[in-house]
Amino acid sequence: MPLRESETKVLLALLKNEQIPIMTLPKIAKLGGSAVYNSVRWLSVRGLVSESRENEAPRRRMIRLSEKGKRVATMLQQIEQTL
Repeated sequence: MPLRESETKVLLALLKNEQIPIMTLPKIAKLGGSAVYNSVRWLSVRGLVSESRENEAPRRRMIRLSEKGKRVATMLQQIEQTL
């Protein structure tokens, strides 16, 4: 299944930042909150991103790329630079 634009934006935002709180990801990726949450869910199911919680703030959801996600995001970045 191909990536949607919102999923691509999330992957590229995560490539530039090692780990991002999900609450700030909409601003960084320039997407609406529901688009980010849906994209993170879709990317997580496919093993491209992972989620963790901070010890000092356990309600804070941190999103990061998996190794597979880093490879995909790097390829997307190369495609964007070529275009």
